[in-house]
Amino acid sequence: MSHFDREASVPTGHLESLRAGWDRLRTWDKTHGVWSDVLVAAVVLLFCLAFPEGFGAHRPVDVLLQLALVVPLVWRRRAPMAVFLIVAVVALVQWLVAVPAPGDVALLVALFTVAVHDAPPRACTAAGVLEVGVVMASVRWAPAGDVARSIVFLSGMVVAALFAGVTLRTWRDHLDAVVERATRLEAERDQQAQLAAAAERSRIAREMHDVVAHNISIMVTLADGAHAVARSNPARSCEAMAEVSATGRMALTDMRHLLGVLRADGTEAGRAPQPDLSGLPGLLDRVRGTGLEVELEERGKRFDIPPGVGLTVYRIIQESLTNVLKHAEDPSAAHVELAFRSPYIDLSVRDDGRSHGGVPMGNGQEEGHGLSGMRERAAVYGGELHAGPGGAGGWQVTSRIRVDGAAAVR
Repeated sequence: MSHFDREASVPTGHLESLRAGWDRLRTWDKTHGVWSDVLVAAVVLLFCLAFPEGFGAHRPVDVLLQLALVVPLVWRRRAPMAVFLIVAVVALVQWLVAVPAPGDVALLVALFTVAVHDAPPRACTAAGVLEVGVVMASVRWAPAGDVARSIVFLSGMVVAALFAGVTLRTWRDHLDAVVERATRLEAERDQQAQLAAAAERSRIAREMHDVVAHNISIMVTLADGAHAVARSNPARSCEAMAEVSATGRMALTDMRHLLGVLRADGTEAGRAPQPDLSGLPGLLDRVRGTGLEVELEERGKRFDIPPGVGLTVYRIIQESLTNVLKHAEDPSAAHVELAFRSPYIDLSVRDDGRSHGGVPMGNGQEEGHGLSGMRERAAVYGGELHAGPGGAGGWQVTSRIRVDGAAAVR
């Protein structure tokens, strides 16, 4: 299983619900963030004012100091470190002129905010500054009864605030990573689907070109022959038109088979097998019906050939013979040669026409769809294809196809 498959195995419904919930939470936080911070500051202030007067919150200076400690929390997420430093300075003033007050809890809230929203080094720095304040407060006031107990108690609160902030930050980052991964997987899935669709369209285009070009070329040649002998040999003309009709029906059947995969209504198209080497005799007979003499020569002993290789060899021969009918001048014969030398099949198609003016010479000029399609088919199986003038005149197409499953690196 590939990395993509393992990632995609995460339940889609769970990812969708998690992402939707997280998006709603982040949207609410962005929209109402200020009011959320105001609410936190108000709760802390009410907590401070609810303490009994004996704790030091009854004098005006204590009330002002508590307000100075709590009010900056309204801006805590917009400037976490700045708010922490302001609260720390106010706490230092309190240490110099007053007694401990419940407003000091604002220091823990500010440290928590730095741990959640700022860089880890700054969070550690803020914790160190607050720990210095813990020692100073313990030495001066000993809120837990003695200095040692006070240091342990207050340090525990500092560590708890820092740990809670780091944990929330880690959880938030994890959720962001999960949501980002889900988005990336969707994009990769859509990309894979698009690539698969493009490959299928390319395959269908090649098959359509082979089917249409070959059969129409035969039909045109037969129709021209029927027209030429219509008066002198009506019987032969009728036979040629019957061949045109049969070839047209065959072309329609092949087209329905290919276009069936594009049907949107879910109905099944015909499931006729793709042609292979066993279909060569029928292919050559149809070409012979146009008046072109075609000879098939096989060398070596046939071995097991994968269906894809058989289809490739069939289509290359079909396209080569189509080019003979379409482009060769006055061809009288074509020779098809197959040589089986495991793990290769060597094929050659040559004709005796005078020229192939409509087909490029294979010297870097722009190629038509037929020749480039043949090259693509051969390359899929690690093969090569060459087309150009034959040694004794005419035109020749040669190719070597590998049949052991090794594809070309592209």
